[in-house]
This record gives sequence, structure tokens and C-alpha cells, in this order.
Amino acid sequence: MRVRLGGDYGASSFKPAGFLDNELRFLPNMEVPSRAAEGPAVGLEVIFSAFERFLDESNISPSEVESVTLGLAGVLSAPGVLGANPNFGNEAWSRYELAEAIEQEALVRWSRPLTANLLHDGAALAVYEAHRRGDAFQNLLAITSGTGLGGGLAMRKPGAAGMPLVLRGASGRGMEIGHQAARVDLFLECNPILAGADPPECACGRGHCVELFGSRALLKWGLPAVLNRVANHALSQVPAPEAVGRVRDFAESGDSVCLDLFRAQAFGVGMAAANLNSVACADTIVVDGGLVNTTPELREEVLERIKAGFGLASGVFSHLDPEMTIELASDRDDRGTACGAALYAGYC
Repeated sequence: MRVRLGGDYGASSFKPAGFLDNELRFLPNMEVPSRAAEGPAVGLEVIFSAFERFLDESNISPSEVESVTLGLAGVLSAPGVLGANPNFGNEAWSRYELAEAIEQEALVRWSRPLTANLLHDGAALAVYEAHRRGDAFQNLLAITSGTGLGGGLAMRKPGAAGMPLVLRGASGRGMEIGHQAARVDLFLECNPILAGADPPECACGRGHCVELFGSRALLKWGLPAVLNRVANHALSQVPAPEAVGRVRDFAESGDSVCLDLFRAQAFGVGMAAANLNSVACADTIVVDGGLVNTTPELREEVLERIKAGFGLASGVFSHLDPEMTIELASDRDDRGTACGAALYAGYC
């Protein structure tokens, strides 16, 4: 059996997947905390332990693994090397040669030489969504909204077979969406729940990036700002990190404050998509990540707010591509990045 592994390693969680003799396999119960804030050594142990559980449940020996590809949040500074990853919360990740570390760990644990690759999480999502659609697209823009904000572009000539062309860039961070400039005035004007708020600058040092408005980063600064003005909200008695993690649950139960914050995050995703699509000119835009893994009713609201943010931020360009579609990922278990990484490993 030919075994290629992929995984989605983010600031919050790690999800493994496999491409096994051309069969894509994802086990939803395999998701584990990434423990990224504890540094590379702990992160590497998390990755390999999860892969070993995945292989064990699939009745596959680690000695059969040929390659590993990780879809990663943050940026890459060179092929196989992490760049600045502020969302990981540990400086030891900066310039860390993760691909080489994976290859060395595989030799030690599995007595197996293999090839390891790193892929931006948005690019991995683009690979998966392109795979699902076959030849039913030419330019697909994928966006993942979780702890941060990732983007990827997959391109295919009509009738072409095999893996689509994915824009990676020289170091692998092509189509990095999270750290583009945001229109703060437009965002605050269109989301009254945050009117008068003073957004912080992004941890990357570039000012007000779209990641601050289209990812969980919005909740980290937006929720405290709102709770300061709302009397007796249930989340005001909850420690900040836990409160941020419960916004979606409250939104799903109909809480008006959390619903408005969730809608604001979706609007921010739309703004980010408009930025990227002014260059990509995609015929399909797909959004995945924690933002969209919610109830069917809330997914509809999320999609409408993404479209609203996209339209208003696009300006005159919103009328130039009438056939373009914006969709939410159909899989509600956030599998896209992990499966895309496994597919990429299979084609490498």
C-alpha cells in the first residue's frame, strides 16, 4: 500500500488525514489540541502521536509511510521552514526547520526515511476543494477562518487531469491573506456592535491586518470591547480565553451580542476575500474553518455576511465577475486543510 499522510497544524488543534492507495481518509475523532504555544518539541510530539493513532486505527504500519505534508497556519520563510507565526504564541517556532525535523523524527520513531513538505493552510484547503470539484472550475480561491486567516489559489486548465496548480510562491507563503491591510472604517461602519471600538494593531507589526477582523482574533479584542458596554452579559463573568471560545455556542443559542460578533467576523472574511480576489479573479470562492462549522441556520447568515463584506469592499470590481460564486465548505468538520495536505503529499 502507498501511504501518504497530511495534517492540519494550527494554533489550536491538529487534525491528521491520509491518502492511502489513492483513497482519501479522514477520521473526525482524531482531532487533538496542537499545543503550539508550548513550542516545537511538544508540537512535534503531538503531530507524531496523532499520526500514529491514525495509522493504528487504519491498520497501517508506520513503516509504509512515504511522505508527510502539513498544512500550517502562519507564514513560511523558505520551503520547509516556518517564518513568523505570532498565532502559535512561542518564538521558538520562528525560522524552525519543521520539514527536516519531521524527516529526522520519522527515522528515529519509524525507522523510515520519508519526504516532508509544508504547505500554507489556505493552499492545502484549495487543493482539497479543487479535488472535490474535478474540472468544474478554473480558478478557485479558498479561505480558512479560524485562529487566523489563510488563503490559497488553485488553478486548472479546462479538461486537465491530476492535481491543480497551486500558487505557493518562492517560500511557500503565496496568497497569504491574513496580513493584508484592512479597511477599518468600512468594517466599523457596517458592524454597529463594534462602533466606537479601538482595534489593536496586528501582532505581525504591519498595522490593522484583515486577520484582526475575519478570524478568531476579532473575538479576542471585540468581545471585551462589547462586554464593557453590555450590562450583565453571561460571558462577562467568564475568563477571557474561555469566553472567546464560547461565542459560537452562545450565537447558536440565539444570543444577540454573540450573533452580531459572529456576523462581524463573517463580514471581515468577505473584506479579506475582496482584497485577494482583486488579484486572483476567481470563478469560485470557498470558505472553511471554525467560522463555518456551525448550525445550518447560522451558516446561512455567515454566508450572507461574507457576501456583504465582499461586495462592499470590492467596490466597482464587484460587478465585473457576475458568474463568480461564493460558497461555504460542505464538510462541517473542518477537514479541508488536513485532506488537502494529504492529497498534496500524494501528488508530490
